[in-house]
Amino acid sequence: MFHCRLKEYLDAAGHNREWLINETGLGYATVHKLYRGPVKQISAKTFLALKKTFDLDSVEDIFTLTED
Repeated sequence: MFHCRLKEYLDAAGHNREWLINETGLGYATVHKLYRGPVKQISAKTFLALKKTFDLDSVEDIFTLTED
């Protein structure tokens, strides 16, 4: 399972989930699942949208692998 530190990134940027949906084009359900975490898998589209929005270098910048 992957735990997403999305809340930390949004708080640091001073934004909320609605902003992220508008900024990335990701769906509400996707953003909500990431925000609530953990998730079983991450699509390339989702990661690329987060990477572009938050200027990430790698998947490990925002996701942590857990043993759930």
